[in-house]
Amino acid sequence: MVKRLSGNGSERRLIGIDYGTRRIGLSYGDALGVAVPLPPATAPSEEQRLIQVRKLVVVRGITDLVIGIPCCKNGSPSAMAGTVEEFIIKLKNLCDGLPVHRIDEYLTTHQARRDAEKHQRSSSKTFRGRRKERLSGLLDSRAATLILQDYLNHQVHCPNHSAPSTSPHTNA
Repeated sequence: MVKRLSGNGSERRLIGIDYGTRRIGLSYGDALGVAVPLPPATAPSEEQRLIQVRKLVVVRGITDLVIGIPCCKNGSPSAMAGTVEEFIIKLKNLCDGLPVHRIDEYLTTHQARRDAEKHQRSSSKTFRGRRKERLSGLLDSRAATLILQDYLNHQVHCPNHSAPSTSPHTNA
């Protein structure tokens, strides 16, 4: 039997977001509780990347956004957290106020990089191929997948509680 996420009677569809100043990593998850990477938003300007995310929200019928908040090792928001909060405000306005769930993304990019390196050691990718992959935003989407999967895992085990976060910015 598959344990599904609770969703107030309707099917939840979520996008996980790993915000970056040049690329936005994206992932998708639903009531099955499995996050999968999506192509990243890599348009030249932040405004264009916001529009890419908005189109994805509409096309996939997204009900919730899960965004990683960069935190320090001690759980306090990092210097980049303010920039992410500004992005969240813009995205919420563009997406008609969809619920935004903030989750501590501490080390998700590092974990995504380690996972990619493990895979690359077993494949024949060259340094140039690894660099191209990083610049393409695939690493960012892997990080977004880790962020969303962490949120989904917590929802399955604790459906009546907000997402795990050491950040004071949970669910706004």
